[in-house]
Amino acid sequence: MFRPVIKDNTIIEDILRRALCSTRDGRLYVVGGCLRDWALGQPPKDVDLAVEDAAPTVARHIAKGLDGHSFLLHEATQTARVALPSGLWIDIVQAPDGLEQDLRARDFTINAMAAPAEDYLARLSNGRHAPVKGKRPQWIVDPLDGWGDLKNRKLRLCHPDSVNADPLRVLRAVRLITALDLGVDDETDIRLRLAVPRLEETAAERVRDEWLSGLDRRDGYRYLVEAARRGVLDVILPEWRDSEGLVQNGYHHLDVWEHTVEVLRLLGALEPPKDLEPLVTTYLDELFTGLHTRRGLLYTAAVLHDIGKPTARTEDENGIARFHGHDRVSAEQSRAWLARWKFSQREKTFVSNVIRLHMRAGSVVGRDATPKAIYRFFRDAGDAAPALLLLNIADRLSARGPWTSDEEVRDQVDGSWRMLGRWSELLTEANLPLPLSGRDVMREFAMPPGPEVGRVLSAVRDLHDDTPFANREAALEAARNVVNDRIPETDLNNGTATADNNVQ
Repeated sequence: MFRPVIKDNTIIEDILRRALCSTRDGRLYVVGGCLRDWALGQPPKDVDLAVEDAAPTVARHIAKGLDGHSFLLHEATQTARVALPSGLWIDIVQAPDGLEQDLRARDFTINAMAAPAEDYLARLSNGRHAPVKGKRPQWIVDPLDGWGDLKNRKLRLCHPDSVNADPLRVLRAVRLITALDLGVDDETDIRLRLAVPRLEETAAERVRDEWLSGLDRRDGYRYLVEAARRGVLDVILPEWRDSEGLVQNGYHHLDVWEHTVEVLRLLGALEPPKDLEPLVTTYLDELFTGLHTRRGLLYTAAVLHDIGKPTARTEDENGIARFHGHDRVSAEQSRAWLARWKFSQREKTFVSNVIRLHMRAGSVVGRDATPKAIYRFFRDAGDAAPALLLLNIADRLSARGPWTSDEEVRDQVDGSWRMLGRWSELLTEANLPLPLSGRDVMREFAMPPGPEVGRVLSAVRDLHDDTPFANREAALEAARNVVNDRIPETDLNNGTATADNNVQ
C-alpha cells in the first residue's frame, strides 16, 4: 500500500457528495490543509472537513459508501476520522460554537480558512484552482487573513496561546516553513522559540508522526537543518550536538554533522538509472507501517547512521581519527532513540538494521566482492537491502576527502546501482529455505535450547549459501560435522568492512 496523494479530483468529489447527503442542514466545509493545498495548486494528502454537529454520523456515512472504517478520534470534541482502503484519511471536525470560532482556535492562519463544500465542489468539477497570488474568492471564510499570509508566504499563529495549547505545533511549524518556503511573523517566531522545551510534554507518538511527515520529502534535509536552527532538534535528538564540529579523517571533507546533512540532501537528490527509477520510487513510496513510508524511515536512518561516531572515535598513534565499530554503536543508540519516540518494533528493526549494515553495503558492491559475501549481505539485509544501497551511494558521495579518489567513489556508486538492479534475484538466491530447523538440531543431538543451537544453525546456513542442500539429511550431515568440529565455524561476519576501511 502507498501513501496516497490525491491527483484525481473524483475521489474528493465522491467524498464531498456523500458527506453533504449526511449533514442535517447541508452546512459542510472544506478546511485546513486540504483548502490550503488547493489554493496553492498542490494535490492534498488528506481531506479535512468541518460540520457544526453530528461529525461521527457524517463519518459513518462516508465510510459505509466507500468501504472505509470510521472511528472517534477525540471524544471530547467529537472529531471523527474515516480511513479508506487506499490509505486516505478524512477528518471531520465538529464545531458546535460555530465555524469561525473553530478557525480562530487552529494553529496557523494559513490553515484557518474554510470553504463551503458546494462551492469547493463546483470548482473541483471544473478543474479549477484558486491562484493564491490573486484576490481571495468571496466564498472562502477567512477571519484571520490566512489567504494574505499564504500569498505573502508568511507563517503566523492564529492567536498568542496557540502554540502553548499544543506544543507539537512547534514541530509542525518547521515542516510548514520548509515545505512551503515560508517566512515567519516576528511574534510567531518568538513564541515558537519559547515553546520549544515544551515539546517534551507532547505524546511521543505524535512527535514521531510529525517528525516523519516533515522528513518524508525529497528535500527533507531542509527540515533537519531548520529543526536544528530553531533548537527543536535539541529536544528531539540532543545527540546531534556531539556530532557538530566533530572532525573526521582524510576520507572526509566535512565534520560528522555536516556529513549527515549532506547524506540526507544527496539521498533526496539521487536520480536512478531510467530502468531502476520505477523500482526505487515504488520502494520508497510504499507504506511500511501505518502511514509511514520507507522513505521517511530511510531518511531517519540517514540522520542516525553516524550518531555513534562521537562515542566510537579514537585516535591512532599518528593522531588520526578512527571510528571502528561506529556502525554497531550507532545502531545501538538508534534503537534507544527509536524506542523513546515509540516507533513500532518493525520500524526499529528496519532502521537499526540499515544503520548496523551500512558499512557492509560498501564492501559488497565492489568488483572484488565474493558471491558468498554478497549472498550473506542480502540474506541479512532482506527488505532493507535497497535502502542500504541507496544510503551507500549518498554516503560515498558525501565523503570526498583527500584520501578518497573519484574513481573509488564512482565504483561504489556504479556498483550500488548495479546491485540494486539485481535485488530481487539476489534476495531470492540468498533466502533459499534451509531444510533444517532448530528443533531438528535439538532432537538429533539431544541439545537443550540455547545459543549453541543458533551457532550450529548459523554455520549450516553459511554452508547452505555456498552449495544448497538437496534435503534434510544432507543438512543434518553438515550439522554433525559442525557439532563434531570437523568443519571450522564459519566467520559469520564475512563480508563486513575491515577495520581499516571502517571510516565512513
